[in-house]
Amino acid sequence: MTKKVLSLLLTVVMTLGVLSGCGSSAQQNSAGNQEKEKQSDSQSKGTADTQDQENAQSGSNDESIELSVVLITGEDAFEEGLNRYSADHPNIILDIQKIPTEEFKTIVKAKFASNDAPDILPVFSGEENEEYYKNGYLKDLSVMKDDVARIEKGADSTLRTTDGALYGFPIEKQLILGFYNKELFEENQLEAPKSWEELLKICEIFKDKGITPIAMGHKDTWTTQMITYGLNATSVQVADPEFYKKTASGEAKFADSKGFLDTLTKYKELLDKDYIQEGSLSTTAEQAVELFINKKAAITFSGSWGTETINSMGPDFAVGGFEIPNNEGMAFGASISINGGFGLSAKSEHPEEAQALLSYMISEPVMKDYLKGKGPSPYTDVSAEIDPALMEAIEQEKGQQMCQFDNIYWAPGVQEVFFKKVQEMIAGTAQPMDVLTAMDEATEKANR
Repeated sequence: MTKKVLSLLLTVVMTLGVLSGCGSSAQQNSAGNQEKEKQSDSQSKGTADTQDQENAQSGSNDESIELSVVLITGEDAFEEGLNRYSADHPNIILDIQKIPTEEFKTIVKAKFASNDAPDILPVFSGEENEEYYKNGYLKDLSVMKDDVARIEKGADSTLRTTDGALYGFPIEKQLILGFYNKELFEENQLEAPKSWEELLKICEIFKDKGITPIAMGHKDTWTTQMITYGLNATSVQVADPEFYKKTASGEAKFADSKGFLDTLTKYKELLDKDYIQEGSLSTTAEQAVELFINKKAAITFSGSWGTETINSMGPDFAVGGFEIPNNEGMAFGASISINGGFGLSAKSEHPEEAQALLSYMISEPVMKDYLKGKGPSPYTDVSAEIDPALMEAIEQEKGQQMCQFDNIYWAPGVQEVFFKKVQEMIAGTAQPMDVLTAMDEATEKANR
């Protein structure tokens, strides 16, 4: 082999070696770059997943969601809770409206009809609200199993339909009672009445001393329920447990009820004997409490919610509470109710977010704030600080039959007629039987 050929072969071999080395280096560099890219992608994905979890937990994302909530006027604890929720969930924009009870009951029909119902709204026991559910306006809340499990046994019965659907979460046990000035009672060697006859004697003693026995704010129509429902628990519901079912089916009339007539007759007796202040029809419920706080009246009748108003006025005497008594010798019933709560619109555009918000509204911290000084809790995990006057009345009711407020058994529109006719009775332009006859007419009209 010549030197020239050998030299050429060596050159080819060296060139191939260099090329092979370059190829190996390029492959290694490429593999390294691919590995770095994979690590970078993995880190980016991990960061994104972590951010998604944080967003889900905090309720924050790029999309703003507006939820509308209606509260009954005076439910400040719920408003404060909603403000806290909004602060923790920046993407949830809350439209909070506060409306008086009767005004809301009127306008909610129009809101449902126009598909303008709030996402979360007050609901009440009774046939009218059950119809809202049956017509597809209210959502069945049974799907919120964790919250349903917290409800005290039976506390949701008045917010369920006949087929078992739950259209509202309860927020408070309510009871009707008489609030009395313990100082005035002790000065006159008196105790809380345990019968109707004892109540009348107490009223006569205070009247003789120039002290108004009972202050009532009859300008607010709902106050006409206090004495009547309190007495009806025994004279109607315990005396004839099937009576209201019979009125609904047309088998009986209100005018047939001796117990209801007795209740209205007792009410009129308080008026005729001037045991209720003159001008009660021009007095609001709050003004009636002012008369009581200022020691111008010894007693006032209200619901358990009245403790908040009484305590806010700072009485300088101990306030007691007693169950409104009926005649001795009868089986007693106590007027106590789960009359309302919160429901969800079945047509909410953001059902999951609305459901999460409702769950928060009935959570332990919010409910505890709301119930402070009011009434017993409807939830097993919420221990309410009960006002001493309420506790005194609750102790009297132990062992008695719990009777729901009468109106939940009445046909739509009957309660409004009842309010109006009782006011006429207070004014002296109607008699007890006129009230019952008007209720029968309203029932017949509603059942057509």
